[in-house]
Amino acid sequence: MRLRPARPDEADTLTGVAMAAKAHWGYDPAFLAGCLEVLRVDRSRMETEPHVVAEQDGEVVGFYSVQLDGDRAVLDKL
Repeated sequence: MRLRPARPDEADTLTGVAMAAKAHWGYDPAFLAGCLEVLRVDRSRMETEPHVVAEQDGEVVGFYSVQLDGDRAVLDKL
């Protein structure tokens, strides 16, 4: 597995990964549809907050973002 900076053009791919991870828990489709806006990876946010992709054999299999606030950093979207 390799970690690398995410690219803004991968926002839709990362949203798909987040939705697949949530769906893993067996939630019904209506609930998952309601989660989309919360789980959506916003391209403009990727330009201001670091996002890191986990890749395996060239495929994106996970990611996280880092929200920076002064001297604090919060991991998000794990």
